[in-house]
Amino acid sequence: MKNLLVSGAVLAILATLACSSSTTTGNIQSACNITGTYKIHYAVSAGSGATCTAIPDQTLDLTPKDAGSAGDAGTSSCNPTTDTSACSVSYDCTTKAAGYTTTSTGSTTFAKDGSSGTGTSHSKTVKDADGSVLSDCGYDITYTRQ
Repeated sequence: MKNLLVSGAVLAILATLACSSSTTTGNIQSACNITGTYKIHYAVSAGSGATCTAIPDQTLDLTPKDAGSAGDAGTSSCNPTTDTSACSVSYDCTTKAAGYTTTSTGSTTFAKDGSSGTGTSHSKTVKDADGSVLSDCGYDITYTRQ
């Protein structure tokens, strides 16, 4: 579950980038040439908990007609922010489900030509009833246009 939440949040934010008319994300897709198919590689960050496992590489196709939104990832509240001059996006999401709250944060910066990007993602899931931590994982992420 924790891996799906981390990768789901990252993919939802990247899909949001593709919506060039979005007032939340601005026009970062065209300003930074972020279109095409990207391979996304995750590596567990130093200091992550022992329960943090590897996430398999994923592929995402971003096209100008892909009008993804933050709500695509399920019942979460995400607040993406972008900086088109730096080709960067960051997010802060809170997801509540079945008595648990997951907070996911991260940021990504793409090369100006859109060929690659690097970022981080952190996700922490807490049991609402007693505050116990189910998982607390961080990932370093690389994006490579295929």
